[in-house]
Amino acid sequence: SADTLVDYIDDYCTDGVLEYVVVTHADQDHIAAFVGDEYMHDGIFELFDCETIIDFPKTTKSTDIYKEYVELRNKQVQSGAVHYTALECYNNANGAQRTYTLGANVTMQFLYQKFYEESTSVENNNSVCLLITQGENNYLFTGDLEASGEKSLVECNELPKCQLYKAGHHGSKTSSTTDLISVIQPKMVVANCCCGDKHGFPHQEFINNIAPYTTKLYIPSAVSDSGHALLNGNIVITSTGGELTVNCSNNNTLFKDTDWFAAHRVMPDAWKISG
Repeated sequence: SADTLVDYIDDYCTDGVLEYVVVTHADQDHIAAFVGDEYMHDGIFELFDCETIIDFPKTTKSTDIYKEYVELRNKQVQSGAVHYTALECYNNANGAQRTYTLGANVTMQFLYQKFYEESTSVENNNSVCLLITQGENNYLFTGDLEASGEKSLVECNELPKCQLYKAGHHGSKTSSTTDLISVIQPKMVVANCCCGDKHGFPHQEFINNIAPYTTKLYIPSAVSDSGHALLNGNIVITSTGGELTVNCSNNNTLFKDTDWFAAHRVMPDAWKISG
């Protein structure tokens, strides 16, 4: 989806420069847009100047798309970008920083989890994890980190309660475990998936785990007879004076109130109580 993603970034980035690029792990769905797509659309590394690129310390990948990613990332470095791994950031090593200031009262902090250093057969557990803090608001991003990685994330960091959590691994049952969710207690969750795809996202276990803390779950789209149908569409969350508002491109309907949810998932008890 390089073309779609680039068009969306262009709405916000008007000077062609990305100050920070964070790449969570080497699975195709997380790196392909950096190198373009099969329709000959150029990718992010070809269309933007990147100043700081931060990615995963370890991977088991040797795919063609990963090799293309590395080649184009290195070209950015040759053109003046700096490249760090999340482990270098956490360790404040080689010029990298654990915490970057993004703007007035806004920081981006790289968190530690053990698979930055330990080997794993689960590529998702190589994911970079970061916390964006704006005043008293905390926004957590964990890539596709799975259960053992989440356990390490909780053990190795003092995680705050979060106003926003971008659901790990697209709303899979392998992520968003109670180990993590009970600590961050998110007030709002976005699961980046197409409901009912071949992976079956979002899984019921994920829904059950977040339900005690929030009804505000937003999801872009769902499989339909015609291919796919929009649910929320592009999910835009804006903070003004610390208050979060949602303004999605299609609608702002909570996932629990969609026809798709009624037909395919079971209402958790916590959501029955909250209405």
